[in-house]
Parts: sequence; structure tokens; C-alpha cells
Amino acid sequence: MAFGHIIPRPEIPDTDDGYLEELAKNIFRVGFNWIVVEERWPDIQEAFTEFQIAKVAAFTDEDVARLVDNSKIIRHRKKIGAIIANAQLIKAIVNEHGSFGQYLATFRDDPYPVRRDRIADSFRHLGKTGAFCFLYCVNEKVPSWDDRFTEV
Repeated sequence: MAFGHIIPRPEIPDTDDGYLEELAKNIFRVGFNWIVVEERWPDIQEAFTEFQIAKVAAFTDEDVARLVDNSKIIRHRKKIGAIIANAQLIKAIVNEHGSFGQYLATFRDDPYPVRRDRIADSFRHLGKTGAFCFLYCVNEKVPSWDDRFTEV
């Protein structure tokens, strides 16, 4: 088994579903070997209906039980619950702003710590490092890894 992490290539998602998928990927990465997450990603995508926001936002307790029982994915109940709650939030954001990209644009000119904290505080199970990684992965401007906690 490989150990370590990978450095993903930043890319603006084509769809709002793509933003949910990238958010979910960063939630699964927190505290886990990133290579394991990548190896299991096709099964995770399938289990989460390709991260279609409307479908994931409508997941029920039965869906959570199904996911927790699925040995092909990372079966972390709190992360699974966070992804469902975050899908519900993204759905509301898209309804309000037209798209998730337009939502990010509303605070794109804010200083990095403000943008990072807004993402970390809004979305469950992410934190400051997860918010940094998410913003990096969706090609938003972020500081270097070593400067990610700089408050200036």
C-alpha cells in the first residue's frame, strides 16, 4: 500500500456538482492517506450518485446506513453526514447565487484568511486546512502551503 499524499492539479469544476465532489474529496482526505482516497474514489463517486447535488441532498438515514455498510468506500459516518449536509447547503447557495462559482466570486476579493474561514465555518467537517485544500483544488487564489495559516 502506498503512503503519503498527492498534490492535485487545480481545476475549476465544470458544474456545481463538481464543486460538491471536490468538497467531498477534501473531507475524505482529512486524516486519511490521500492515495487511499484516490484509489477508492470511483467507488465513492458511485456510492454518492456521482455527487449530484439534488440526489445527495435528499439522502436519508437509510442512505447513510447503506453507505456505512459499503466496504468499497471510506465508511466514516461523520464525514458521510457532513457531505450530505454540505450538499444541502450547496443546493441553497446555488438557488441564491445561481451557481457555486458565482457564490465564490462574491468574496473572491477578500483577504485569504477571510475566504478560508468563510468556507471552513460554512461547511461541515472541513476545517482551515481542508478549506485551503478545497480552494486550491477549485483553482481559487491561495497562499503557499507554508503560508496557509498566515493571517495577513
